[in-house]
Parts: sequence; C-alpha cells; structure tokens
Amino acid sequence: MESPLFESLWAMQVNFLAADINDLGLDQFLEEHRAYGIGYGLFAVAYFVAAMSIARVAPNPKVRRLTAAGVMVVSTALAFLFPSEWMFAALVIFALVYYLWPRKEGVSI
Repeated sequence: MESPLFESLWAMQVNFLAADINDLGLDQFLEEHRAYGIGYGLFAVAYFVAAMSIARVAPNPKVRRLTAAGVMVVSTALAFLFPSEWMFAALVIFALVYYLWPRKEGVSI
C-alpha cells in the first residue's frame, strides 16, 4: 500500500517557510536566510521525487501521482496566500487526516 507520508510532511512544513517569508519579505528572507531557503527547496524536490517514486507501485499510479502533486501544490499555495497560525493549524489537520485516511485498493483521494 502506498503511503502519503511525503506530501503530508510537506503540507505541514511549508507553513514555516511561508511565515518567515511573510514576516521578512522575499528579498530580505533570501538575503538573510539563503541557506534556509535552499534547504527548503531541496526538501520540496526530495519530497516530490519520493512521493512520485512511491506512487509508481500504487495500483493506479497516474491518479496517485496527480493526487500527491495536487496536495503539495495546494498546501503550498494556501500557506503562502494565508500565512497565519490558523492556516498552519488547518494544514496540519488536513495533512494528518490525509495521511491517516484509509485508502481502498486502486483508489486514491
């Protein structure tokens, strides 16, 4: 059974990056925390590649890959559009529900 671990982790972690960029502004963030920003970029790429690799063994890999990519893109967009504590809480709850939700064989949400 495939695991949505990597997209769930990204949905929770992207909030920290969005909050820092919101507080400092993108230019100042990149100036002061370049290594931190590069690290998050590497996390994003690694999580995406891992999610796509795991989806390869799923019963319906195309749907699973689209779902994983959608979760990562939507959570990133929400975190950057609404960088606040309530969005952090909402995305953490969403990520946990998404991770723990039982999947039927051949079906992905």
